[in-house]
Amino acid sequence: MDPAVCSEKLKSGMLGDGCRMFRSTIKTFTILHLSPSYYINNNTRLHKWKQELEKIKKLPSPRIHHPANHTTMKTTNEIIVIDLEATCWEYDKIPPGQKTDIIEIGICTLDTDTKVISNKQSIYVIPERSKINKFCTELTGITPKLIEEKGIYFEEACEKIRAEYHPKSLTWAGFGTFDKEQIVAQCDYLGIENPFSGNYINIMHRFKAYNGLYKMMGLKRALKALDMEFEGHHHSGADDAYNAARILQEMIK
Repeated sequence: MDPAVCSEKLKSGMLGDGCRMFRSTIKTFTILHLSPSYYINNNTRLHKWKQELEKIKKLPSPRIHHPANHTTMKTTNEIIVIDLEATCWEYDKIPPGQKTDIIEIGICTLDTDTKVISNKQSIYVIPERSKINKFCTELTGITPKLIEEKGIYFEEACEKIRAEYHPKSLTWAGFGTFDKEQIVAQCDYLGIENPFSGNYINIMHRFKAYNGLYKMMGLKRALKALDMEFEGHHHSGADDAYNAARILQEMIK
C-alpha cells in the first residue's frame, strides 16, 4: 500500500490492526534499510517516503474495536433472561383467523456480580387466539394436553412474573428481538400492562459485537463459538433461556 494512502486512512480510523502492523514494519524497514545509498538514483521517491513515514510515526494508534461487555451495558445487578415458545405453523402459514400466541415463557435470572444463573422455570401459557398443531408440538415438545394440565392464561403468567421476579426494576434480556416484540404485542392486543421494564438487552446483537462478527448467529452456534455445549433441550423455553443466560454470563466476565 502507498504510504500516503495508509497515512490518510490511519487518520480517519479506517484501518485497524493490519495498518498498525504496516506502520510498525515500515518503521523497522526505515531504520534497517533506507539509507541514502538505497535510493541513490531516486532521491525524489526517497524524499516522498521519508515525508510520509514521518507523518505515520506521529499518528496516534488507530481506533480499534473492543468487544461489548458489561461496562457498556445499561443494566442492573440482576438480569431476567427469557425465551418464548409460541404457536407456529409449517412454512409460517398462519391459518385465517389465528394469531401467534405465546405458549411457554422460559425464564431465569443472572446475577451480574456472582455470575450465578438461578430461578429457572417454564411458565406454560394457554393460547387464546390460535391452536397448537402437530408441527408446533414436534418443534417445541408442547402438546395441547400439556397446556390443558399446566397452562395458565397470559395475564396470569404476567402476574406470576411480577410476583416472583419483580421485573419492573430489572433489566431483562432475550436472544434476539422476537421475545421482546412478542411480549409487547400480546400485552397490547390483550390490554395488559407489560410486566417488564424498558431496559432490554438483545443478547444476539451483543454477541455479534462481542465477537466482532459480520452476521448474527443462532443460539447453538453462539455457544459453539464460545466452546460451550447446549445444555438441555433446544426449543424448550426454560432451557433456551438458561443457555442464553450462559452466553450473557460469558460476556460480562
